[in-house]
This record gives sequence, C-alpha cells and structure tokens, in this order.
Amino acid sequence: MAILLLAVGAQTTLVPLLIPDPWRPDLTRLLVLWLALTGVPSGGVLWAAAAGLVVDLVSGGPPGFVAALRVWLYVLARPLRGVFFDHQPLWLLPLAAVAPILEAAAASVLFHFTAPSTSAPPEIWAVALRQVPADVLLVVLVFLGLELATGRRGRVEVSP
Repeated sequence: MAILLLAVGAQTTLVPLLIPDPWRPDLTRLLVLWLALTGVPSGGVLWAAAAGLVVDLVSGGPPGFVAALRVWLYVLARPLRGVFFDHQPLWLLPLAAVAPILEAAAASVLFHFTAPSTSAPPEIWAVALRQVPADVLLVVLVFLGLELATGRRGRVEVSP
C-alpha cells in the first residue's frame, strides 16, 4: 500500500514539475504491470483496482473509470507472468509501450457505454500515444525500484 501511495504522490506532485501534462507517464499503470507480471503481493487484481480508485479520487475523474482500466490491464498482462519479465526483461519495453494503447482502447469502449450518443474524444488516443515514450523509458526504473524495495529479485533465478 505504501508503494501505491508513493506512486500516486509522485505522479501528482513530483512528475508534473518535471514532465509536461500530455507527455507525463502513468506510474500507477507501471505499478499494475509489475503486479501482473510478478504476482507480488498476492491479490494483485485488488491492488490494481485500488490503484485506479486512488487515481480517480486524486484526479477528480469519475469514480471507477481508471480503476476499470487498471483491472483491464492487469487481466491482460497476468497470463504473461513468469514468461517475459523474469527471464526476458527486455520484453518490458514493448509491453510498456502497448499498455497506454490498451487502456485507450478500453477507455473508448467505456466512454461509448457511458455516453452512447457521442463518440469517444480523439484526445484519449493522442494522450495515450504521447505517454508511450515516457512509459517505455520509466518502466525499467520502476521495475528495478520495485524489485529492490520488495527484495523479490533476490528470490528469482534469471536464466542467461
């Protein structure tokens, strides 16, 4: 829970000072990827939902919107646990690039169901595409930080 609060705190206070809004990475999205790919701690889908709810509360958005996106991302990334991250860490880069696009697709679908008479705003896709470079650059740092913070890397054997 402390890592989640730290990610939201950094995302809402520190990162905006360094990176302008449309290019800003989403640290909670990277946290959800880590939860899905490592399984630490257990109950990752609940942590993914909690991460989304905290973002909803802090951002003033509709409650449950980002939570639904985070659960969607967790469910899609979960089957890859033990395949990419532990043995082929370079697969994190394309996975981090795809995550904002998957969330933009889910946001478009959610927008369609909540406001069926209008189409999803194109800004959803523009923001997602702008977040890809920052997410790709930060995914390695976020994953290494989480591995060190939890001590998980010491328990995992990485094959050459």
